[in-house]
Amino acid sequence: MKWVWILLGTAVWVPLSWAKQPSMAAVCDVDLTVDQEGTLLAEAKRLGIRMLDHPDGLTSAVPDPSKHKPLSALSVGGKPVVWARSNGDLFVDEQLMGPLTVVHATRIQSGQSMKVGTVVNPSSVDATELIRQLMVSNVITTFLHIGSELCLKPTPTGVSVEGTHTYFTNKKNVDEIAFSVDLDSAGLITVTGA
Repeated sequence: MKWVWILLGTAVWVPLSWAKQPSMAAVCDVDLTVDQEGTLLAEAKRLGIRMLDHPDGLTSAVPDPSKHKPLSALSVGGKPVVWARSNGDLFVDEQLMGPLTVVHATRIQSGQSMKVGTVVNPSSVDATELIRQLMVSNVITTFLHIGSELCLKPTPTGVSVEGTHTYFTNKKNVDEIAFSVDLDSAGLITVTGA
Protein backbone atom coordinates (compact mmCIF):
# COMPACT_ATOMS: atom_id res chain seq x y z
CA MET A 1 0.00 0.00 0.00
CA LYS A 2 2.81 2.37 0.77
CA TRP A 3 4.10 2.08 -2.84
CA VAL A 4 0.67 2.98 -4.25
CA TRP A 5 0.53 6.07 -2.03
CA ILE A 6 3.92 7.26 -3.28
CA LEU A 7 2.83 6.68 -6.88
CA LEU A 8 -0.37 8.66 -6.35
CA GLY A 9 1.46 11.36 -4.47
CA THR A 10 3.98 11.65 -7.30
CA ALA A 11 1.22 11.80 -9.88
CA VAL A 12 -0.41 14.70 -8.06
CA TRP A 13 2.83 16.69 -7.98
CA VAL A 14 3.72 16.12 -11.64
CA PRO A 15 3.72 19.40 -13.61
CA LEU A 16 0.58 19.89 -15.67
CA SER A 17 2.47 20.95 -18.79
CA TRP A 18 0.72 18.18 -20.70
CA ALA A 19 -2.72 19.55 -19.81
CA LYS A 20 -4.67 21.19 -22.59
CA GLN A 21 -4.88 24.97 -22.43
CA PRO A 22 -8.41 26.42 -22.30
CA SER A 23 -9.78 27.23 -25.72
CA MET A 24 -9.77 30.84 -26.93
CA ALA A 25 -13.57 30.85 -26.56
CA ALA A 26 -13.23 30.04 -22.87
CA VAL A 27 -11.41 33.33 -22.20
CA CYS A 28 -13.28 35.60 -24.64
CA ASP A 29 -15.61 38.34 -23.49
CA VAL A 30 -17.21 38.43 -26.96
CA ASP A 31 -16.99 35.70 -29.63
CA LEU A 32 -17.58 37.13 -33.08
CA THR A 33 -18.00 35.40 -36.43
CA VAL A 34 -17.72 37.78 -39.38
CA ASP A 35 -18.56 36.89 -42.99
CA GLN A 36 -20.09 38.48 -46.09
CA GLU A 37 -23.60 38.50 -44.63
CA GLY A 38 -23.37 41.61 -42.44
CA THR A 39 -21.20 43.80 -44.65
CA LEU A 40 -22.25 47.15 -46.10
CA LEU A 41 -21.98 45.63 -49.58
CA ALA A 42 -24.34 42.75 -48.71
CA GLU A 43 -26.89 45.05 -47.09
CA ALA A 44 -26.78 47.48 -50.01
CA LYS A 45 -27.48 44.60 -52.41
CA ARG A 46 -30.42 43.44 -50.26
CA LEU A 47 -31.86 46.96 -50.44
CA GLY A 48 -31.49 47.01 -54.24
CA ILE A 49 -28.59 49.46 -54.20
CA ARG A 50 -26.19 48.67 -57.01
CA MET A 51 -22.57 48.46 -55.87
CA LEU A 52 -19.76 46.63 -57.63
CA ASP A 53 -17.49 46.29 -54.62
CA HIS A 54 -17.12 47.23 -50.99
CA PRO A 55 -16.13 50.91 -50.63
CA ASP A 56 -12.60 51.90 -49.55
CA GLY A 57 -14.01 54.73 -47.50
CA LEU A 58 -17.13 56.74 -46.80
CA THR A 59 -17.50 60.51 -46.99
CA SER A 60 -19.78 62.32 -44.54
CA ALA A 61 -22.85 64.44 -45.20
CA VAL A 62 -26.23 65.22 -43.69
CA PRO A 63 -28.75 62.62 -44.89
CA ASP A 64 -32.13 63.55 -46.31
CA PRO A 65 -34.54 60.68 -45.54
CA SER A 66 -36.69 61.65 -48.56
CA LYS A 67 -33.70 61.13 -50.91
CA HIS A 68 -31.38 58.68 -49.12
CA LYS A 69 -31.80 55.11 -47.85
CA PRO A 70 -30.47 54.21 -44.39
CA LEU A 71 -28.45 51.03 -43.90
CA SER A 72 -28.76 49.25 -40.55
CA ALA A 73 -25.25 47.73 -40.52
CA LEU A 74 -23.84 50.54 -38.40
CA SER A 75 -25.67 52.67 -35.84
CA VAL A 76 -24.91 55.11 -33.04
CA GLY A 77 -27.51 55.69 -30.34
CA GLY A 78 -30.03 53.70 -32.37
CA LYS A 79 -29.63 56.01 -35.36
CA PRO A 80 -28.31 54.72 -38.71
CA VAL A 81 -24.82 55.97 -39.50
CA VAL A 82 -24.54 54.81 -43.14
CA TRP A 83 -26.85 56.09 -45.88
CA ALA A 84 -27.04 55.46 -49.63
CA ARG A 85 -27.56 58.02 -52.37
CA SER A 86 -29.73 57.11 -55.37
CA ASN A 87 -26.55 56.46 -57.46
CA GLY A 88 -25.39 53.84 -54.92
CA ASP A 89 -22.72 55.92 -53.21
CA LEU A 90 -22.60 55.34 -49.48
CA PHE A 91 -21.88 58.05 -46.91
CA VAL A 92 -22.01 58.49 -43.14
CA ASP A 93 -24.25 60.87 -41.25
CA GLU A 94 -21.88 63.69 -40.29
CA GLN A 95 -24.00 64.41 -37.22
CA LEU A 96 -22.88 61.03 -35.83
CA MET A 97 -19.48 60.28 -37.40
CA GLY A 98 -16.85 61.87 -39.58
CA PRO A 99 -15.60 60.30 -42.83
CA LEU A 100 -14.53 56.65 -42.49
CA THR A 101 -11.56 54.86 -44.02
CA VAL A 102 -11.78 51.09 -44.48
CA VAL A 103 -8.90 49.50 -42.57
CA HIS A 104 -7.74 46.00 -43.53
CA ALA A 105 -6.81 44.41 -40.20
CA THR A 106 -5.65 41.31 -42.12
CA ARG A 107 -2.83 43.34 -43.67
CA ILE A 108 -1.77 45.60 -40.79
CA GLN A 109 1.72 45.02 -39.39
CA SER A 110 2.54 44.63 -35.70
CA GLY A 111 2.79 48.09 -34.14
CA GLN A 112 1.36 49.83 -37.22
CA SER A 113 -1.64 52.09 -36.53
CA MET A 114 -4.31 53.19 -38.98
CA LYS A 115 -7.12 55.70 -38.44
CA VAL A 116 -10.67 54.58 -39.21
CA GLY A 117 -12.50 57.83 -38.45
CA THR A 118 -14.17 59.72 -35.65
CA VAL A 119 -17.33 59.54 -33.59
CA VAL A 120 -18.91 62.95 -33.02
CA ASN A 121 -19.98 62.22 -29.42
CA PRO A 122 -17.76 59.38 -28.13
CA SER A 123 -19.09 59.51 -24.56
CA SER A 124 -22.54 58.50 -25.85
CA VAL A 125 -21.44 55.20 -27.44
CA ASP A 126 -20.61 51.74 -26.15
CA ALA A 127 -17.10 51.34 -27.59
CA THR A 128 -17.23 47.52 -27.75
CA GLU A 129 -20.57 47.54 -29.61
CA LEU A 130 -19.45 50.23 -32.06
CA ILE A 131 -16.21 48.36 -32.78
CA ARG A 132 -18.16 45.10 -33.25
CA GLN A 133 -20.40 46.86 -35.78
CA LEU A 134 -17.39 48.33 -37.61
CA MET A 135 -15.98 44.79 -38.01
CA VAL A 136 -19.27 43.15 -39.03
CA SER A 137 -20.01 45.91 -41.57
CA ASN A 138 -16.47 45.47 -42.95
CA VAL A 139 -15.31 49.03 -42.23
CA ILE A 140 -12.64 47.26 -40.18
CA THR A 141 -11.99 44.32 -42.52
CA THR A 142 -11.16 41.10 -40.67
CA PHE A 143 -11.27 38.68 -43.61
CA LEU A 144 -10.42 38.51 -47.28
CA HIS A 145 -12.75 35.96 -48.89
CA ILE A 146 -14.66 33.70 -46.55
CA GLY A 147 -14.84 34.97 -42.97
CA SER A 148 -13.20 35.30 -39.59
CA GLU A 149 -13.59 33.84 -36.10
CA LEU A 150 -12.65 36.45 -33.52
CA CYS A 151 -12.22 36.81 -29.77
CA LEU A 152 -12.84 40.34 -28.45
CA LYS A 153 -11.56 41.42 -25.04
CA PRO A 154 -12.47 44.89 -23.76
CA THR A 155 -9.60 47.22 -22.87
CA PRO A 156 -9.81 50.59 -21.12
CA THR A 157 -9.94 52.34 -24.53
CA GLY A 158 -11.56 49.76 -26.83
CA VAL A 159 -10.96 46.07 -27.55
CA SER A 160 -8.12 43.68 -28.31
CA VAL A 161 -8.91 41.15 -31.02
CA GLU A 162 -7.39 37.72 -31.71
CA GLY A 163 -8.59 35.01 -34.02
CA THR A 164 -8.34 33.56 -37.50
CA HIS A 165 -9.50 34.48 -40.98
CA THR A 166 -10.16 32.04 -43.80
CA TYR A 167 -9.43 32.63 -47.47
CA PHE A 168 -8.68 30.61 -50.59
CA THR A 169 -5.87 30.78 -53.12
CA ASN A 170 -5.34 27.39 -54.75
CA LYS A 171 -6.25 25.86 -51.38
CA LYS A 172 -7.98 26.76 -48.15
CA ASN A 173 -5.88 29.00 -45.87
CA VAL A 174 -6.53 29.86 -42.24
CA ASP A 175 -4.28 32.60 -40.86
CA GLU A 176 -4.07 34.11 -37.41
CA ILE A 177 -5.05 37.73 -36.92
CA ALA A 178 -4.40 40.01 -33.93
CA PHE A 179 -4.96 43.74 -33.48
CA SER A 180 -6.52 46.29 -31.16
CA VAL A 181 -9.13 48.93 -31.83
CA ASP A 182 -9.19 52.04 -29.68
CA LEU A 183 -11.67 54.89 -29.32
CA ASP A 184 -10.04 57.90 -27.66
CA SER A 185 -11.77 60.67 -25.71
CA ALA A 186 -11.84 62.90 -28.82
CA GLY A 187 -13.70 60.17 -30.75
CA LEU A 188 -10.81 58.95 -32.95
CA ILE A 189 -11.04 55.25 -33.84
CA THR A 190 -7.65 53.61 -34.47
CA VAL A 191 -6.64 50.06 -35.41
CA THR A 192 -3.18 48.88 -34.30
CA GLY A 193 -1.54 45.61 -35.32
CA ALA A 194 -0.55 43.32 -32.44
